[in-house]
Amino acid sequence: MSSLALTAVIALSVSVSFAQTARATPLHTPSTSGSSVDEAGVTDPPDADAAGGGSAKGTVPSVAASDPRAAGPEISFILPRPFPFVMNPEIEPGKRFVIEVVPITFGVAMQDRLRALLHAEMTKYPSGTLGAVQLILIGSQVRFNTRSVGGIHFLGMVFIAVGDGEATEEGDAHFTRAFHHETAHALFQFHQSRFDAARFRAALPDGFAYADEQPGAQPPAEVAFDPRQDQPSLDLLRDGFLVPWAKDRMEEDFASYAEVLMRDPRLLLDTFAPDSRVGRKARVVRDFYIAIDPRFAAFFEKGPAPHATPQAPER
Repeated sequence: MSSLALTAVIALSVSVSFAQTARATPLHTPSTSGSSVDEAGVTDPPDADAAGGGSAKGTVPSVAASDPRAAGPEISFILPRPFPFVMNPEIEPGKRFVIEVVPITFGVAMQDRLRALLHAEMTKYPSGTLGAVQLILIGSQVRFNTRSVGGIHFLGMVFIAVGDGEATEEGDAHFTRAFHHETAHALFQFHQSRFDAARFRAALPDGFAYADEQPGAQPPAEVAFDPRQDQPSLDLLRDGFLVPWAKDRMEEDFASYAEVLMRDPRLLLDTFAPDSRVGRKARVVRDFYIAIDPRFAAFFEKGPAPHATPQAPER
């Protein structure tokens, strides 16, 4: 495959910026008919159980295994509110950890469209395998320690930024990518013993060390995200990295592969030779998912089933 074609293949999955921010749009006041709204300004599906969700507390009830969304996480949207939605848990003394979610600016019809997109992506996970993610919270922007991010996970919760929710191919790619990326982190931390770290590291360049493993390593600076950090290159691919920030730590390297594999495994498994650095690492990540549940093997062999993209509501 030519250098240009190789870069194009990866760019299909990893060129969407995680620093997507909301554009100025008229405020749509969501109707709460048929939906529940708690005092925190969070909406739940009209029928949470049927939508693969549970209570407003984020618990997940048992539902029929025949439902492709069985045991899937609850999906909620942060609505306009008179006070910020901020989580500031004390992880450890002196360590700053603040998650802020900016409310959405669109109504119920667009919420339903995004919920349908997530449900379609959840069908790629065998029933019962998403237990590490109990709640998905969606806002126009997500900030971690004041820095805009496309998504973040924390204690079974996944936060995703969707901007103004406009129905575009780029917006849909960001949304589904963020879901798979943050879910990968949750699964990694929940099932870390199933990940073959030694085999993954064997595909790294000679002498390479992740940024957090280098002598005197410090936490990353809390600066504005630079979209240029999200672009693939031939040099990166030759070294087995899909994006620059994958060099920061092994878990991010793992998640960069997982997000592509879970969107369409053929982009990596069929494109790169099994003995290439990318091919080797992709197979380690694939095998991690299969170790969680052997039913993942069918997905990685056949790829995602075709499904219709939910239509944008009329404005």
